[in-house]
Amino acid sequence: MEKRTPSPQALLEAACCLSFAAMILYLAVTGGYLQYVTPKTLPYLYFTVGVMAIWGIFGLLRRTRSVQRMRTAHCLTLAIPILLLLLPHSAVTSSSLSSGYVGATNPGTTTQQAQQLPSQSEPAYGSLTGLDEANKTITVSDSEFYLWISALYENPQKYDGYHIRMTGYVFRDSTQMKDNEFVPARLMMTCCVADLTPVGLLCQYDKTGELKADSWVTAEGTLHYEDYQGSPEPQITVTAITPAKEVVGYLYPV
Repeated sequence: MEKRTPSPQALLEAACCLSFAAMILYLAVTGGYLQYVTPKTLPYLYFTVGVMAIWGIFGLLRRTRSVQRMRTAHCLTLAIPILLLLLPHSAVTSSSLSSGYVGATNPGTTTQQAQQLPSQSEPAYGSLTGLDEANKTITVSDSEFYLWISALYENPQKYDGYHIRMTGYVFRDSTQMKDNEFVPARLMMTCCVADLTPVGLLCQYDKTGELKADSWVTAEGTLHYEDYQGSPEPQITVTAITPAKEVVGYLYPV
């Protein structure tokens, strides 16, 4: 009886499947996947790891009696993504994004997003840290940046006139903003890295021209509201700007 031997093609396919599974598992365990997709995709990543691991194991166990012509082109389906994930990636900056931001006074879908920002219940807003009602001050923490933006849109009468402090990178859009305007922004990911959008509040600052694009700053000033298309929009009249450390990571709306 002819002896069964391992299939070279099956071994190659198994190697690709197991390598892909290992890469996805590494990204899932270390949190590296958050550079590409949102946290809600984590269960699907583990499912992918399981499927790829099973395929890889069956490929390793596969035996054949005949010598078959080896085909490898289809393995590029997994090999190319693996290589792309292994390559170093540069940080995303405002210059690599399209114009507009969530919370902007500019037409189109971006403003509609801004008006729909509040997606949390009122109790969630009430539990936000950094609020000092006695002294009418708000200190926006890095972890609650998105929630505070939502709360400020939802409660214009409550927070109008408060002194506010928030940290973000300097974002400017010359096609939409005046010379004295900028946004201390953070990047928000709705689905994947392809839809990254700056999020923040429009600031008026006399020395905006001296601010370096994409540099991280802490902006302090007085919160006020301006009417835009019939809806109040929170803005900041800046009284102080200080350099800040970069806040690593994206915002993920719930």
